Amino acid sequence: MMGLRATRWALALALIAGPTLAQEPEVADVPAGPARIHGFVEHPDGPERAAGADVVLYAIASGGQPGVRRVQAGADGSFAFEGIAAADMIYLLGARYADVPFVGERVTFGPGETERRVTIRVSERTRDPGGLSIEESSLRLERIGDELVGTEVIRIHNPGERVVFSTPEERDAGTAPAYRAELPEGVVRFALPYAIQPEGVVRKNRQVLYYGPVYPGSQELAFTWALPVGDGEQRLAKRYPSGAGRLSVLHPSAGIEVRAERLAPAEDAEIAGVAYRVLAAEAVPHDARFELRVDVPEARVDASALAVLQTRTFLEMDDAALSVSEELHIQVTGATPVAAPPDRPLLRVPIPPDATGLRYGAAGFASGITYEDGALVVRGPVPPGESRLDLRYQLPASPQGARYEARFESNVPIAEVFIADSGLDVSSTRLHRRRPVRTPEERIYLHFEAFHVEVGETLELSLTPLAARRAPTRALRAGAVVLAALGLVAFLAAPLRRTDAPEAAETDLRSAARRERDALYANIHDLDHDFETGKVSEADYAQMRDDLRQRAVALVRDERSAASAGAPAPAAVSGTCGACGAEAAPEARFCSQCGAQLGADDPKGAHG
Repeated sequence: MMGLRATRWALALALIAGPTLAQEPEVADVPAGPARIHGFVEHPDGPERAAGADVVLYAIASGGQPGVRRVQAGADGSFAFEGIAAADMIYLLGARYADVPFVGERVTFGPGETERRVTIRVSERTRDPGGLSIEESSLRLERIGDELVGTEVIRIHNPGERVVFSTPEERDAGTAPAYRAELPEGVVRFALPYAIQPEGVVRKNRQVLYYGPVYPGSQELAFTWALPVGDGEQRLAKRYPSGAGRLSVLHPSAGIEVRAERLAPAEDAEIAGVAYRVLAAEAVPHDARFELRVDVPEARVDASALAVLQTRTFLEMDDAALSVSEELHIQVTGATPVAAPPDRPLLRVPIPPDATGLRYGAAGFASGITYEDGALVVRGPVPPGESRLDLRYQLPASPQGARYEARFESNVPIAEVFIADSGLDVSSTRLHRRRPVRTPEERIYLHFEAFHVEVGETLELSLTPLAARRAPTRALRAGAVVLAALGLVAFLAAPLRRTDAPEAAETDLRSAARRERDALYANIHDLDHDFETGKVSEADYAQMRDDLRQRAVALVRDERSAASAGAPAPAAVSGTCGACGAEAAPEARFCSQCGAQLGADDPKGAHG
């Protein structure tokens, strides 16, 4: 799902683009439904000042499809979006006032909610950037494939009450930008976050000019650029026309080295789990120039230095397609990048032959990835430490279901699969089920996992839509009755067994009781899952779980009686129940919630 920062950028683009965006055929309307979002555009000088403001509702559905709808604020600043979907949606609201986009609140609907009230605050603008200051400018340098990539983040402070923003006409008339940057000579690529370039950013050859909006307070501007790079020392001249209160240059602790006069070592930093060394300077004046010397180590040719740590796959099915998003977390040992030998790649990831819409990218290495003979092939160089390869594609699906298969050509210690639960029956011979995962947006994902997947092994999942929901009360109660009957038969049959083998009879009885107890734990676990995924009402859940728990407690009581008649009692343990997760008293031997024996092996299927 698109992250919040990406959604904010997309909304800002929609606001700046003006009414023409809504007329573009590829931009869909907000999904329809029973919900309503309403509120006010608030201006510090009174509600009438916000009359006629363009209000935008930007929507992202669970499948990633965006939607946009516009309305105009009334005479009192009020607005309303009627008849919109509530379930599995993320909304972001904003307004365009006085040619300036204002991003408002993020809205999601909880279970049963169909109405939300929000406020979007706007203010007047000024084109004068004289009061702005650059609090900090940072440059993060990394080798990515055969390029040196720089990521610049600039924190701008606006001490006033007005938004600093210049229209294109005002820029043509000579209005000064809010911020000015200069790209290094030889740059081959330039991009802003999420490949979205707002109206306020203008690039002229090596000059990057930012005309706002700069809102009151502090905010950040970020962009990246890339230079071709070879092995050995590279010289990089960097000029800062707008100066900065503080300048930081970061480079990975393992990999390239950066040196520069007038930049002193500072406290190391960690970004997204990667350690960086930091060089810094204070009070950088306007038009300051720094000569950076970047030592780029030669890449090793060693395919054995790369290993897959983990794979995570996210599946979402509708009647037409199964959407697949995969993450491969990989690691390179040593302190230098690694490249593939001529005869084989570092990593090969097979793609199903019926896959469509393949997209892929990497966090940490951009080059050296190709699609060849039905697989993604990684040749590198790949930097030392951990990196991630992302890929997306779609597989055929029908109203009867879909099938997912993943074949591995590398050893994988952990493979996880998360499936958006839209009422599915999922089966697999290799992956075992874990407890479902609930996201902050209240989406539920079924969770499967496999350990120690070997080279050449295939993981498969069959996904089948469930039939019309049936009340599980009878089935579960019938199962409990059958289990109770089996226990009673076992108990009554005990005296009929040979009296010359009392120990064998006692063992058989305990084995039957243990099987009954394990089955009860599995039923409790399945019931918990059905309740968490909304397939059982709260009232039915409480009654059925109490029935099963009481039966489990009765079984434990029978086992205690058998133990007191001659079998050794288990030692007291303390901590947490392995079956249901409930806290246990220090002196307890059995769980007070589900009756499981504390300290014993988890019952098969009792928990994920």
